[in-house]
Amino acid sequence: MNVCYLCGKEFNEDIKKHDEHIIQQSVGGNLTENDILCSSCGGSLGKEIDVPFSKIFDGIATRLDIKKDRNNNKQSSTNGTYRNLKYRLMSLSWSITPKKMNLLDFQYQYKYFCNEIREIEVIWKNFKVTPLKPFHKYTDNHKQVIIYANQKQAKQYKKKIEKEISENFQENEKPEITFCDDLEGVIEYPFKMNNKAFKRGLAKIAIGFASKHNIQRENLPLVLEIDNKTKQGKILDEIPTIQFYPLGIIDRLIEIQKNEFEHYPFHNLILFTLDYDPKISNGKKVLMCYIELFSTFQWYVVLNDVYNGESIYEFYAQQILKKDDYIVELGRRYYKERNIWLQPLGITEEYIEKKYNCREDRNKTRWDIEEELIQEETIKQKYKFDFEGYIHDIVSGISNQVSLVKQKEQFQKPEFRQTHFGQFVNNKYLMKEYEVFDDIENIMNFKQNLDLFFSQKYNEEFDDYDEIFSILSYRRFFYHDCLMNYYTELLENNQRLEQLGALKAYGYNKMNMLNRYIQDENIKSKTQQNLAPNR
Repeated sequence: MNVCYLCGKEFNEDIKKHDEHIIQQSVGGNLTENDILCSSCGGSLGKEIDVPFSKIFDGIATRLDIKKDRNNNKQSSTNGTYRNLKYRLMSLSWSITPKKMNLLDFQYQYKYFCNEIREIEVIWKNFKVTPLKPFHKYTDNHKQVIIYANQKQAKQYKKKIEKEISENFQENEKPEITFCDDLEGVIEYPFKMNNKAFKRGLAKIAIGFASKHNIQRENLPLVLEIDNKTKQGKILDEIPTIQFYPLGIIDRLIEIQKNEFEHYPFHNLILFTLDYDPKISNGKKVLMCYIELFSTFQWYVVLNDVYNGESIYEFYAQQILKKDDYIVELGRRYYKERNIWLQPLGITEEYIEKKYNCREDRNKTRWDIEEELIQEETIKQKYKFDFEGYIHDIVSGISNQVSLVKQKEQFQKPEFRQTHFGQFVNNKYLMKEYEVFDDIENIMNFKQNLDLFFSQKYNEEFDDYDEIFSILSYRRFFYHDCLMNYYTELLENNQRLEQLGALKAYGYNKMNMLNRYIQDENIKSKTQQNLAPNR
């Protein structure tokens, strides 16, 4: 494209191109494009849409420790609330049974109830959970007093405790002071969904991805309003979105165990068209963008429901967890191999020149800028992955799982319990989902869904059939007695799914899956830190 999709102005010396992160950088987005927005519009959309959108995901992005900006080494933090389940149970018991207690029980309960940590505000930083305000607690035998605080707070707070001890304990009874800078237990992190900010943020992602694939701004009427006189565009306040819900059997089996698959959690975009019935459509299609963030937030954005352009199916996927950076050594042969480096990374002469002209450090040469760009784009490549190969592998894997379920009695024997297959068939949660295959009708539906991805082509040379995989049905079609598309079925069944609570329950389960993953990863990080030798 040679125009800004928002203001409609052509790029020139005055209308500068903006390096746009299509998925917001603050949530770990790496996909960039430098010819879809001008600098002015890019800056204004950043404040108007990106800031409130990114704020929704602050807690998740921080606790996942994702890579946001190569120049930002500041440690992120997020606030939460420590919930002491033991205190909650004691509180419940205290409110229900005090009149039924004898004196000794009352004294015992009161003593430990009052000494128990309640609900406190905490901060998560560098894989540690510390209270916002320091506090202390004596052990039951009063031989120790534990100060809960970060290292900086603890030094000052210790003086207060030393004074308290000297006033209340004999010299030979003074408790030992110990420190705890990492609380363990249930931490609840706020997740405040701003519905308007969320949907406009999704719209901006969808518009950016569509523009990257040369969809003209005039073809995005359901998300981008263009003034007839000024040609100035505006991302609409009301965005037509549809929450994804796995109606197809293969999609359902993918989503209930997605955290067990490679690359989790990731971001994914799919720009595609759906054809209407050719008898009545006159070539019109629906243009949509499927957006999946953190493998958890899954939505369709409808860009145009009377699209006359060419059919399209374009996808992008990236990992988001931080990876170790490395230094690219270009070597003395670089200028002979320059195009071999630049072309695969999508670095053009125009882009190098633009970055050179906009450099903050005026002492940097054009070569310095070129080297920095190669380093930066090479690092980005580490986060991309073969999404088509990923879908091939998990659909094939689920097909294998279905075959295993037919033999589950064999793998439930004690000698197989610790094998990969044994653990799968002994997973009661998964097996409940696979019970559908007790019905021959569901087996036939599964086979039809599998055929949407796999077909066979005769190979004359080897007189055999080659298996052909196609990703084009993913998140577009599924089979249930007949071929169906997600757009139509989700629209028609949205009210029913809401009334049943299915959409809410699905979103809740996806969020729980992500939170469990984050908690497990944080425990691993703490373990690694504890095992690391002191330097």
